[in-house]
Formats: sequence, C-alpha cells, structure tokens
Amino acid sequence: MGDVLLQKSYTVDFLTKKKKVNEGQMPQYYVGGNHEAIIAPEIFQTVQQEILKRGEKYHSSVHIFSSKIKCGCCGGWFGSKVWQCNQKFKMNCTTPHLTDEQIKNAFLSAVNRLLSGKKTM
Repeated sequence: MGDVLLQKSYTVDFLTKKKKVNEGQMPQYYVGGNHEAIIAPEIFQTVQQEILKRGEKYHSSVHIFSSKIKCGCCGGWFGSKVWQCNQKFKMNCTTPHLTDEQIKNAFLSAVNRLLSGKKTM
C-alpha cells in the first residue's frame, strides 16, 4: 500500500545485538506514502474488510462446495478430493463417500424444494 510502520522491534542489547518485538515499550511511527505501493490502497482496504467479514472461519476455493459440507454423523467437514468426512479414519465415522454428481443433485434438489413454494416476479 506504500505505508510503513517503524520500530516494530528494538535492540535490547547492542553488544549481543539481541532484538525484541516492540509491544509498547518504544514509540512506533506510521508513515503513509513512504514508498511506491505494490497494491492500490482501495484494493488493500477491500481485502481487509473481506478478511474481517469472513472471520476466522476457514475458507477454501478449491471447489464450489469446499468448506460447506458438514458430516451429519460426527460433525466433521467433508474433504473435496474424494468427498468423504475428514474424520472418517480418526473417529471411525461411517458416513459413505459421495461423488460430485451426488452432491450437485442434492444441492439442486434442495434449491428446487426451497423455490417450489415461492411466487415468481
């Protein structure tokens, strides 16, 4: 973004050159426009807002259903490589494997059930 925060760490002992993270022991200085930006400030702020919005929830974009399918048996997340519960071998989860086609059909069936009673505009 082109900004810099100075004095993030400081030297504790000049002889040993030991450094320590500055957690308020020394003043820090924020300098805006210090150098040429790698990313535009507007894009940086948009990404920061998206990070806050998502929180600490894991997000994967490997597949459209990644991080969205939870096991009904043990509560573990389904992995997208073979669509099985990630706890299958750790907790002896008995939930069967699913195929991409089964997942897509189940999703379309659920959406169609939700929309079946709705009025069209």
